[in-house]
Amino acid sequence: MILTGHFFKPYKIKYLKRVLPVFLFIANFTINFAWAQLSEFECIDLIRESSQLLKDKDYPKAIENLDKVIRSFPGNSQAHLYRGVAYLGQKEYRLAVNDFNLATTNPDILLLVYLNRAVAYQGLNEINNAINDLNQALKLSPDNAQAYYLRGYLYANKKDYFNAINDLNEAIKLDPDSSKMYLARSSIYLRTNKFNESLNDCNKALKIDPDSGDAYVALASIKLKQKNYKAALENLNSVLKKDPKNTNALFARSKLYADLKQYDKAIADCNKIIEIEPKFYNAYYLDGTCYFMAKDFKTATKLLNHAARHAGSHKVYACILGYLAYANLNDKEKADKILNLAVNNQTAWPQPVLQYLKGKINESQLFKAAKNNEELTEAHCYVGLNSMLKGFDQVAKHEFEWVVSHGNNDFTEYTLAKAFVDSSPQKP
Repeated sequence: MILTGHFFKPYKIKYLKRVLPVFLFIANFTINFAWAQLSEFECIDLIRESSQLLKDKDYPKAIENLDKVIRSFPGNSQAHLYRGVAYLGQKEYRLAVNDFNLATTNPDILLLVYLNRAVAYQGLNEINNAINDLNQALKLSPDNAQAYYLRGYLYANKKDYFNAINDLNEAIKLDPDSSKMYLARSSIYLRTNKFNESLNDCNKALKIDPDSGDAYVALASIKLKQKNYKAALENLNSVLKKDPKNTNALFARSKLYADLKQYDKAIADCNKIIEIEPKFYNAYYLDGTCYFMAKDFKTATKLLNHAARHAGSHKVYACILGYLAYANLNDKEKADKILNLAVNNQTAWPQPVLQYLKGKINESQLFKAAKNNEELTEAHCYVGLNSMLKGFDQVAKHEFEWVVSHGNNDFTEYTLAKAFVDSSPQKP
């Protein structure tokens, strides 16, 4: 607040620098003293109210309540746990981790801390930390289906499908009436091209929850990978007719349109997602990818920059594609800057891709570093994009054709390679 009027005469303003710190100290002391007057019973009431607010997904109000509790009782572990959950709901993953760290002192809530902190670490793409927390959770509660479910999901992120399936088998054994468990296992079967097993799990999920929009999105994903675009689109349109704000369905339809090179429609769906859920960071990545394929590199860099600076499973890949977009604009400084954002990536892959783009290893070394078809799909695609950038069009074409013929067709890199092999749009 700026003080004006007769309280200060013009010649006395120079003394404001001396008295202002005193005013601020008194104000701060008064406010802190007022905060400290909250009784334990008042704090209990605020925590109880916050619990309901979390159920109602009113995260800002829950945080406001819990801030008051923590100011009065900084060591209240339950308040830190609940505030961490609220930050998690807002996708403020680092703030959530900080609160969960402060809640680990209470053994009575340690299981909840480990489970929730694992989700926060996953949001930060710190997969190893997340798995470590789930290992601790399972030591405390060996029959915890949720812990097996989350760890299975994380193993799948690391492309460790053997352990992912084992964990989800255990989760389903412990909680056979949960549709989300079957859908998670279905997605892993799909990634390993076990279409019958994937479809079977989708049907089991629908039997448990006939109105599950996510199950129909999963069915569409199976049909999309089989390149049955018409059936996939019908499924997704059906979901979106009932629930126009289903961001998972919009994201799947955007990927479908991108695969068909109908970039305007793909971008429109991404924009809808961002409007509905501004922190759906993977939508920024897909949106940027579509602009990249349309060779609008300037717009692509804006979206990829946003994705690269926030948590999400595609953060590292946003850095890689952002680097290539800036390189196409001949902006080496910004290209190097965005690539450096990926340096702290914990996982072994795609570190070799980063090393290749930095010129520290060559194409042969990159291909040798790839341990499976999924990594080879990415390696050949990025060698193609880098070769195209340098004007080696025949080399680029050869790499893109390899991806289209041999690569994993539900990967973004497959869509990228396909876009530059044949630029004509297709119909579903």
